[in-house]
Amino acid sequence: MRRQLMLIVFLLLGGGAQAFGWELPLNQWIESGNGFWSCTRKCYHLGEDLRADTDDMVYAIGEGTVVDVSRRTRFGTVILIEHETGDGHIVSLYGHLGRDDDSARIDDVFVAVGDTVNAGQEIGRIGDRDENGDWPPHLHFGINRGAYRGDGSLCYGWEYAGYTADAYAENDDCFCETLSEWL
Repeated sequence: MRRQLMLIVFLLLGGGAQAFGWELPLNQWIESGNGFWSCTRKCYHLGEDLRADTDDMVYAIGEGTVVDVSRRTRFGTVILIEHETGDGHIVSLYGHLGRDDDSARIDDVFVAVGDTVNAGQEIGRIGDRDENGDWPPHLHFGINRGAYRGDGSLCYGWEYAGYTADAYAENDDCFCETLSEWL
């Protein structure tokens, strides 16, 4: 049986900080060292890269609803799950998963948009280098404050990306909004 761990997430909702217990998205939490970084092109890494091997199982961090499953260039398959926290909503992001189609070596995604998931439920597997954007196998995990915003039309489609784009400027309202919503 998977070991449960309390992952403390501080949410700045309703003017106060609230801590909640969550499952880990992998069997172990080993950071790859790609935490919150910036670069000369004004981009920021929005989440944490966790070491993993191809085919490692990925788990939902809590009960919620799958709001997006999509393939993204250089990001592999991405799953977004919206969770109610008691004070509002958060969206958890799981990136660099394998393919979700019959032509893949195996079907690496076990959920679809609209599915309800439970804490600790298997939602997919880590993809290999060819399946996840030519990156070494790992999980990009992020948490965004607020309810799911839909089709990506806000902020140039970068609300749920793994990093912000160089199209942003530091005084750009969209850049600031996107950056401020990531925990």
